[in-house]
Parts: sequence; structure tokens; C-alpha cells
Amino acid sequence: EPMRYGQDECTGCKMIVSDPRFGAEIVTRKGKVLKFDDLGCMNEFIKGGNIAESDVQQKFVCDFNRPNTFIPVETALFLRSDDLKSPMRSDCAAFATEEELLTVKQKLGSCEVARWPAVACTP
Repeated sequence: EPMRYGQDECTGCKMIVSDPRFGAEIVTRKGKVLKFDDLGCMNEFIKGGNIAESDVQQKFVCDFNRPNTFIPVETALFLRSDDLKSPMRSDCAAFATEEELLTVKQKLGSCEVARWPAVACTP
């Protein structure tokens, strides 16, 4: 479901979703869409036991380069850098391709590359 930037509220932290480069969604088995302004908020929501894994149909992350384009967490490539400055400071961006990730990584310098679920376990 497309994010309505400046209108939708993060399910986790309750802030208004504002940065189109970051964000995540959980789609439940019943079809409900839970929106998050930062990958960190989605991870904390899950770790906090706010939703049972059996109730989750799919998890998506926003493509850093394409607002309102979502990537399943299982296929996304993640880049973490303090220079990314995501809304809740997970400072983690998702990419659809390795080429796009490497382009941003070259601009930022010191970065960490990860895949799901490892990225969900890092602070």
C-alpha cells in the first residue's frame, strides 16, 4: 500500500511518516497494512511481541531510490551508515539491486552491508 507521506502515522513510534527513502510495511494474513517510518521501528515492533510471526503474511521495505516502491525484506539488500540519517536512526536503507547499493556506498564511504534477517538483529 503506498505511503502517504506527511499523513500516515508509524505503527511503532507514532511519528508521521515523512521521508520517502525509508520505511517499511507489514501485511498481515488478514490483509491489514502496518506502516513504519523506519526499518528500526518495524524491527522493534516485531521484537516487542506486538504481532505474532504467524499473523504476518509479508514484510516490505521502501526502496531507497524509488519512493513508494516496496521490496520484500527477503530479497532486499541493506546498507547501514550513520550518514544515512533515517527517521528513527536505524540509519539503514534498502536497495533492489547490488549495483544501486554500491553506488550509494561509494558516496558514503564507511558502511555495513547486510541481508535479512541479519539486519533485523543489529542495533
